Amino acid sequence: MRSFAGGFFLLIGGTVELIGKYAFRPGCCTVSDHDDENVEVKGPCYSCGQPLFVIVKKADFERFRKGNFASECFPYLNAGQREFLISGICDTCWDEMFGEDEDDEDEDNS
Repeated sequence: MRSFAGGFFLLIGGTVELIGKYAFRPGCCTVSDHDDENVEVKGPCYSCGQPLFVIVKKADFERFRKGNFASECFPYLNAGQREFLISGICDTCWDEMFGEDEDDEDEDNS
């Protein structure tokens, strides 16, 4: 799987498929107004089904929708929350699939 600003690629049976950002795929999650300035994005983990949600600023969510990187749009979210918006995968499943990130290991050792 390879990420990029518009979503990620997935290799399936020798073919590469483009999968859009989880937050914008129909039927994957819901986006609703949280208050005047924020939206709530809710949905299950794409792998295990655990319910997840994040609250982000509307303006930042719109920038993300237009193709900006999650790390640029949501510096106030942690990597796991941003990954939920990109791929729909929770931290636990991500670690099980790909192992712990070196940055996470460095934080654990400090």
